[in-house]
Amino acid sequence: MAIYNEDSNQHSDGRDSEVSIGISEAQAKKENNLIDSVIEQIKEDIDHGDVSAVFELLRFCPVVNLITYLPEERWGEFTNL
Repeated sequence: MAIYNEDSNQHSDGRDSEVSIGISEAQAKKENNLIDSVIEQIKEDIDHGDVSAVFELLRFCPVVNLITYLPEERWGEFTNL
């Protein structure tokens, strides 16, 4: 679980506290807490063998984001998308 460190303005996984430019620090914290909660739920779902919700969530991600999440040596497998 990523823990927010107010002194460094980052989560333990290295994310900055602000998720997008122009939002308040309070809003950024709320959004990051939401992301942390979703990550924890994804972990629980995977632990129980259920990837259906994760699959549906990933369908909303741009293809380029999905490809670049993979190790770079696999990117070529998806050049036609």
